[in-house]
Amino acid sequence: MDFIDKIPQIAVMLPPSIKVCRDMRQGVLRYIRTHGPWSLHLIDDRSDQQRLSASTGLYSGFIGEPVTDAETMMVASLRVPMVLIDPQVTGIMPAYKRVLARSSLIRCDSAEVGRCAARHFLGLGFRHFAYVGAPAGNIWSNERLKAFRAEVRDAGFRVEAFRIRRGREFTLSDELADLGPWLQSLPKPCAVFCAWDLRARQVVDACGMAGVKVPEEISILGVDDDEELCLSSTPPISSVRLDAERAGYEAARLLDDMLRGVRDRDVVDYGPIGIARRDTDAAVRGMDDPVVKAAAEFIGINATRSPSVADVARHVCVSVRVLERRFAQRTGMTVQNAIEHAKIERVKTLLAETNEQVKSIARACGFSTVSHLTVRFRRLEHMTMSEYRNRYGRLG
Repeated sequence: MDFIDKIPQIAVMLPPSIKVCRDMRQGVLRYIRTHGPWSLHLIDDRSDQQRLSASTGLYSGFIGEPVTDAETMMVASLRVPMVLIDPQVTGIMPAYKRVLARSSLIRCDSAEVGRCAARHFLGLGFRHFAYVGAPAGNIWSNERLKAFRAEVRDAGFRVEAFRIRRGREFTLSDELADLGPWLQSLPKPCAVFCAWDLRARQVVDACGMAGVKVPEEISILGVDDDEELCLSSTPPISSVRLDAERAGYEAARLLDDMLRGVRDRDVVDYGPIGIARRDTDAAVRGMDDPVVKAAAEFIGINATRSPSVADVARHVCVSVRVLERRFAQRTGMTVQNAIEHAKIERVKTLLAETNEQVKSIARACGFSTVSHLTVRFRRLEHMTMSEYRNRYGRLG
């Protein structure tokens, strides 16, 4: 047994203004409730809040990620076990590189975020795609675009990326004038993936100013599921949900192991656990074809009951042949593929948010056998169900 002599004093630099950081704080607190006690020093850059201190011996450990150069220098001077959250790995000072080399890391799987967004839009039947990212140089934004573009390209389509005008400082507000004409120029209906929710909110505002209809012409998806930001928008913004609370829990677990000397360094990734569906992505498959739209809605409601193509055709009052032809023309996929996609999305939700056995999940989602589900899941998600649950499960 590796003992700790006194209550750890942990500096936590996770700004509450950022949704992912708020969720990570909750994960840290959840770990402490069962494995503490710890004394937390919640560091915040607001003037009336606690700042990071360079006092020797004040902290036992550190969780977070510095943003400013001054914060980076301060963190680099600390000689305590650290877990760094989504650290920048390029353009950093040598002293901080040494900190990275000895610290445990919690990293967002931004590539999987991009793939998740692409699969979501492809599942809705879109054939035109665009991306609005962060300023040039943001590695995580570039990774999301690269993976989003690759997944869309594999399905036979291309992605238009909004280019930030060079030679001026990046702000969200002064780009509205640039975004409007670009959004107007996109082929419609178009699925627009935004690097994070604040960017998605800017796109909603730009659409309003440019007279572009959301979601009829532009469907929008953000990242982080910041409910305050998403629900205050008109229409409300759909968003990729990240498993940030589990990431916070894992950060605390890693730090605890480092404090006890049972672990030197480790790296844990976190990623998407689903889509928070709201009005900005309500444009669905074949929105201008009532038969295809009705078929898509029927599939979404009844996929886990394993409807046949004939069942769907009967519901929309056309022949199987007519349904297959119109559905493929408007969505680029077969009716059977759409049913399978909807079933797998339900499987992913149950894997991430419950401890149900795979046998029960297979039965609940309409798969005849576990082996059948196993093959389909791996083919679509490029990982096993165990790997998915280990990476994104909220109850582990």
